[in-house]
Amino acid sequence: MERAETMVRLYAVRHGEKERGRDPALTPAGLERAGALATTLADEPITVVFTSDYRRCQETIAPLARARGLEPIVIEAADPHR
Repeated sequence: MERAETMVRLYAVRHGEKERGRDPALTPAGLERAGALATTLADEPITVVFTSDYRRCQETIAPLARARGLEPIVIEAADPHR
């Protein structure tokens, strides 16, 4: 039996610029960068997105997920103090 080769490409993205405080939102600049991320990766064959449950991470990936019609898979963060 012949084995099919499948290439998997993984993109690791750090959250955009964030406000201060506990589980902060992105700043306006961070939100702009999140939109730029979606534009930059527009031609990439992304079929699934993962994010931690931190607000800043979910806001960073949201434009890309929306553009693809994907529901991000949320993984609980390890740090309870955020």
